[in-house]
Amino acid sequence: MLGGRGLRWRVKPPLYWSVLAYVGLSNFVAFFILLFTIPWWGQTRPDSAHHVELRVKGQHTYYIGPVLGWLATYTFWIAFGLFGLCWLIMWFSWDELEQSDKDRPTFLKLF
Repeated sequence: MLGGRGLRWRVKPPLYWSVLAYVGLSNFVAFFILLFTIPWWGQTRPDSAHHVELRVKGQHTYYIGPVLGWLATYTFWIAFGLFGLCWLIMWFSWDELEQSDKDRPTFLKLF
């Protein structure tokens, strides 16, 4: 909601919370970079090293390695779990949070 009040840490957030937030964000960004660049580096025929099938919009099928295939399959749930863990940490640390004023930015400071 625009103009609403948000939560922020009174002091610096714990290091483990910042690390979880950055890992979740970088995982999400890496997934979108993977999806947008796959037409340039993805293989159209399977081989022994690229056997995981990934179908994209437009009826194109690309074959990628098992590690990237696992990442493409589960990255949404990994990011969702990491951000959920960040909110769970904030919920258990409720006394260390404060509501921000309307004139201050409402985003969460990572450092």
